[in-house]
Amino acid sequence: MSVNLDEQAVRFASKRYPLANLSIEFEPTSPIDALVGETDGAFDACVCLGVPARPEHRALRIDLLRELWRVLATGGWLLVGVDNGQPSPLSDDLREDLRSLPGLHLVEPAQPGPFADTLAHKAIERPAQDP
Repeated sequence: MSVNLDEQAVRFASKRYPLANLSIEFEPTSPIDALVGETDGAFDACVCLGVPARPEHRALRIDLLRELWRVLATGGWLLVGVDNGQPSPLSDDLREDLRSLPGLHLVEPAQPGPFADTLAHKAIERPAQDP
């Protein structure tokens, strides 16, 4: 599923990428609203570009990351992009927010770019072994 706040972008992407397993949706208020009602673990991968990076948007960012993590299947991947406007690594508070998600393994970018991108893997839970 792709969620965009720009209705024209949704129309263009729907025509450009007519795939049976891809849903491109317009959500005028918030990407979080588009995910409400989705089944836990419904997606093998989530890509979220434009995650709020400013400190005053931290509560919104945490809510968005938690909702993306909820709909991500175990063993799935989450790609997060934050537009910093200049090459720089992820901020410490965003890294901390990501690490608060249960079972997350961060894959740091090879080199910083205009987007502070990070890839996270939702670890497969292994049953506890008897001693």
